[in-house]
Order: sequence, then structure tokens, then C-alpha cells
Amino acid sequence: MKKTPSIIHIIDSLEPGGAEHIAVMAANLFSRKQHKVALMYFNKKKNNISEMLDENIELHYFKRNGKFNYFMKNKFFRIIENYDLLHVHLIHNLRYVWFISLFSNSKLNIFFHDHGFSRLNFFQKKITEYALTDATYICVNQSLTNFAEKNLGVKKSFILENMIDPITIREDIKSSDKIYRFVLVSNLLPKKNILFAIKYFVELSKTIQNSTLDIIGNVFDAEYFEICKRLISKNGLEKKISFIHDKIQIQPILNNYHFGLHMSKKETGPLVLLEYLSQGLPFLSFMTGQVSKKINRDFPSFFINDFIIDNWVEKTLNLKTDIGEALTIKMKAYYQKNYSTDDYYNHCIKIYLSNLS
Repeated sequence: MKKTPSIIHIIDSLEPGGAEHIAVMAANLFSRKQHKVALMYFNKKKNNISEMLDENIELHYFKRNGKFNYFMKNKFFRIIENYDLLHVHLIHNLRYVWFISLFSNSKLNIFFHDHGFSRLNFFQKKITEYALTDATYICVNQSLTNFAEKNLGVKKSFILENMIDPITIREDIKSSDKIYRFVLVSNLLPKKNILFAIKYFVELSKTIQNSTLDIIGNVFDAEYFEICKRLISKNGLEKKISFIHDKIQIQPILNNYHFGLHMSKKETGPLVLLEYLSQGLPFLSFMTGQVSKKINRDFPSFFINDFIIDNWVEKTLNLKTDIGEALTIKMKAYYQKNYSTDDYYNHCIKIYLSNLS
């Protein structure tokens, strides 16, 4: 058995998102550990993170011409035959790979990486159950393990907690030193709770009058985005709340902010908290996901369990008084101790090697 198996990551697109960032991070990490690595994606998007891939990683755009196109199987097999294992991200991509694998002359080593909860109809659930019988199940937290074992017939699972590739490069944003800058990194769609963030900032800005809020993310729901802009306009905050789109690398600009925010109601990560943490940026987040539970043990003041605006404002003001160099140093030290890319690699390669046929 190879100690450095070759890997091809498979995902539907490279549009900025949590699963996509994990796929790119893992591909880079294993490539730097002398593995042969490639990444295959199915859909081209205007905004993508392909530039984050290391140069020696092969990038394959695979135009399927349909989610279950039998006639593309030979092209698919010609690409994957050069790799020892397939690391498939997201459940709809697993179903496609499983379908194609039915026409393979040899057993494929499929490792499925589950990044989040999916709403499955009866047909999708049945196909997913079949697909998982031929795949090693990897997920990012215990909740997904419990769901897969209870609902999808998974017998054995492996937890691989989320990780980021920390960046030390800095990009300066010109701004007055008198401005207190908040940042919310989130794509724009209802489940990310952007409207709540705006309502929160309306109240917060009454106390911290010299504050601004930058919302960094891409528009996934145009109608929701328009509603958000109307709420900002209604409260006369057009000069205080700004949207920044098409930003591929977030970490390099976080040094320009004083305070990070995260307000999604349900996440499996969330990855952005690791980005805040690695850069020493204090934040306030709703308690959701594996990352939140872990960080909360050492930084309980960074989390809140409700969506009552007055409580968010109060916690923000309390945390603001503690912000300083000592807290930043403590955050960075905690990140370096608890989130090691070497540990991630060692855990992931152990999963690979113990399940390769």
C-alpha cells in the first residue's frame, strides 16, 4: 500500500464557500506533503477560488452535460484512473460519482466528505444510502455523524474537523483611525441572517457612533440582497454599511478591522471563525457548529445563544472593553496550539490508509 496515495478532489464548483475552501486547502496541504493531487469541478462560476490552488495541482473542469449523463463515463474514468482515491465533497456530488462508478470495471476508492446537513427527498435519500455503501464516510462534526448513522445507514464514520491555511500577508485598507470597523464575512442569502446583522448594527451605531460595518460576501440571492439594501437605506446607514463582493482571500484584510461578526443560525463549521481566530480578530458569533463549541471553552465571551438585539449589543460593548494586544496574542497562540495543518494531514492520511482497498 502506498504511504503517499494520489488524490483527486471532486466538487461541483469553486465558487467561494466553506466546502470549496476545505477542498482547496486539503489539496494544497497534501501536494506540499509530496502527494500527487488534482481537483475536478463540474460547474464554472464567475467568482471562484481556483487561484488559491498551488501551481502543481492539476485542475480539471469536467463538463457533465447533465447530472446523470452515462455518455460521459469514459472521459471521467480517463481522468480518475491516474489517482488512487477520490475525495468527494458534498452529497449531491457523491450521488453522481456513485452513478458513474456503476460502469467501472474496477472498484473505486471513494471517500465522501460531508460538510453540512442536506434536505433529501425519498428518492435522493435512497440513492445516497446506496452510494454510501461504497464510500468511506468523513464529516466535520459529531452531529453529522449521528445524522448519517441514524438516517443514511452509515456503519462507520470519521470526523475530520474543519481547518484553514493561515495567511500572514497583510493588505491595508485606507481608513480614518477614528473609525471603529466591524466586519461580517458571509455570503448573501437568508440563512446567513444578514437582515439581523443590519438591525443589530442600527442599534449598535447609536452607542458606537463612529463605527462602520463591512459585509464581505457574494450575492447568492438577489432578492434578499435588495431587501438588505432597502433596510440600510431606510435607516440612513448607506455611508456606514458597505458590501464587498468578489473577495477571494479574507485573512489578509482582517487586520484592518477591530471586531468580527458571525450571525448564521446553523453551520457545521463555521470556517470564518478560524480566520478571525488565526488573525487575532476578536468576534461575536451565534453558537453554532463544531468550531464554535471548541473555541467557546476558552473564549466564552465570543459567543451568544440568542437573537435578541439588545443582548448582542450588550455583549459587543462588554467585549469591546477587553480588546487589546493581550487578547490578540492569546487568540493567535490558541489557534497555533489547537489548529495545526500537520495534525489535519496526519488524521486525514490515517483515514485514507486504513480504508484503501
